[in-house]
Amino acid sequence: MKPIINFAVFWGILAIFIVSCGAAAATETSETSIVTSTVTTCETSTQEVQNLAADSAAPPATPTRLIFIHHSVGGNWLAEGNGNLGNALNTNNYYVSETNYGWDAQPGDNLGDRTNTDNWPEWFTDSKMPYVYGSDYHSAYSNNIANPGGENEIIMFKSCYPQSEVGTSIDDEKTIYNSLLPYFAAHQDKLFVLITPPGETDVSSYQLTRDLCNWLTDTDNGWLKGYTGKNVFAFDFYGVLSETDSHHRWTGDHIEHVYAADYDGKSPYHNGDDHPNSIGGQKATLEFLPLLNVAYNRWKGNEALTATATPAGGSYYNPVDVVLNSNKVADIYYTMDGTDPTKSSSKYSSFIHIATSKILKFIAFDVSDNNSGINSQYYAIYALMPYSYQVAVQDRLSNKKYRVKYAVRYLAKVGKGKKKRYVWKTKWKYKRDYLYGYRYETRYGNSYQLT
Repeated sequence: MKPIINFAVFWGILAIFIVSCGAAAATETSETSIVTSTVTTCETSTQEVQNLAADSAAPPATPTRLIFIHHSVGGNWLAEGNGNLGNALNTNNYYVSETNYGWDAQPGDNLGDRTNTDNWPEWFTDSKMPYVYGSDYHSAYSNNIANPGGENEIIMFKSCYPQSEVGTSIDDEKTIYNSLLPYFAAHQDKLFVLITPPGETDVSSYQLTRDLCNWLTDTDNGWLKGYTGKNVFAFDFYGVLSETDSHHRWTGDHIEHVYAADYDGKSPYHNGDDHPNSIGGQKATLEFLPLLNVAYNRWKGNEALTATATPAGGSYYNPVDVVLNSNKVADIYYTMDGTDPTKSSSKYSSFIHIATSKILKFIAFDVSDNNSGINSQYYAIYALMPYSYQVAVQDRLSNKKYRVKYAVRYLAKVGKGKKKRYVWKTKWKYKRDYLYGYRYETRYGNSYQLT
């Protein structure tokens, strides 16, 4: 007789197993792992860096002479109550001189009248520039700081708004600007600051004009690529005035130069004529002064104090030894408890051993008590740690063999006449039934986990 198997119990066990572990393979013995510990995966950590870059936007420590070669737009930009550039320059220790219409280098040459792009090669020569270096002429602005004496050290030069129209090619402008570099390279005791020509109200060549300004300000792949001196800088006056969301400015740790997405050659900074209005001028002043200070400090080699960590923060699978350095002679102080470091914190003297995950914060102070700003680095340290998991093992509980009776229909010769007809015959066959059960085994492994 066929044994009675409790299939309800079997299917109940199987359903629980499928829900908790997934379907088991149809083999006599199979395993499914159920991890009972939490295993942390290793992901790249985020570094929070607050340090200042090597560039400094601090103004000169003592008054420095500057001359601005300009026409009407430059005069408006300098003027108090308009662009306010003159006051801002004085506040940042720059004593301002100018050239304008009617200014002469050599007597009667009227060089000040000629400031178009193609006039610049006439200016930057050893016969004309000594007059620029020595000039104390004023037309649009009167200084509120005393003349420190000596020559003008910084030469700002700008063409007027008609030069923002560049026609169908900027190759000629590039040739002109490139021709100035040999003079600049031969006079690295002076800082030359190009101010791109401001735009008209509506610039028809606006795409090419933007390309030219990008080329002039791109120190990696543009005008100054390959120029080894630090005495040339270009400020994109045109770009700053092109749209409200266009900028050329110092962010605190890098220079941002960007044109607005809706840039179309139509400047919002005009009041009915092609001269930029006071709002545009004041925007340009706010963005220009920190950049001028950065350019000045680059030229003078006045780098800001910085502090760095080697290796930098990140994910590590072994303890790390961190070395702190500064770009100048300075004392470095650090913390690893999340608080900001001060001069009362631990003073760095040798490498810092980090065996578990930490936030390392540090700051440098030089002999003049200037500081680098706080640098914060996160070190995520992962260690190989044990964990346990359970395996569901499938076992055969029974293997019962039994007989089953069944009927077979076939043709056979039966009766007196031995005629063929279908008859039925009973036969037996053997079957096996298998019943499986499950047991759980605890096993052990190792994985990297955040310490």
